Amino acid sequence: MIKNFSKEKFGHDTQKPETFLERIVKASSNEGDIVLDPFCGRGTTAAVSERLNRQFIGIDISSFAIDLIRDKRLKDKNISIHGIPFDLCSAEKLGPENPYNFESWAVTRLPGFAPNTKQGADGGVDGRATIAHMPDNWKSKLALLQVKGDTGRDPGFPGPPGRSGRAR
Repeated sequence: MIKNFSKEKFGHDTQKPETFLERIVKASSNEGDIVLDPFCGRGTTAAVSERLNRQFIGIDISSFAIDLIRDKRLKDKNISIHGIPFDLCSAEKLGPENPYNFESWAVTRLPGFAPNTKQGADGGVDGRATIAHMPDNWKSKLALLQVKGDTGRDPGFPGPPGRSGRAR
């Protein structure tokens, strides 16, 4: 495991040191090979594979993890991501297909918010964040977030600008 003060620490309990993963990737693949990490978490294996000239396939259930890899670990790289909405059309499609994944995705669009791990009887709370009450006051407050999907929207409600009626 990585020490809390390490520069490569991205805040994941099971994150491995890059030197350790570098040895594994070098021993088990050649340049140009594909490295698969089915639980890519914070993207350490992705970063190591990219640095060692390997192709990389990473899979994670968390849209937060995928965002971290795209926005921090490999921000200067053109990577292809599948299964997470990146525009209004794909978000509208995800909502009815998988409401819990839509909730999780929507919560992680707001910086600092984390989705609930409990689904169902969550009291209507889909995400939480800790925020500073005032810039000069370090006392923090809990912020709660509730995501509402398309179900139950008034058909007469105009919806987002440029659209009318219910999303399809």
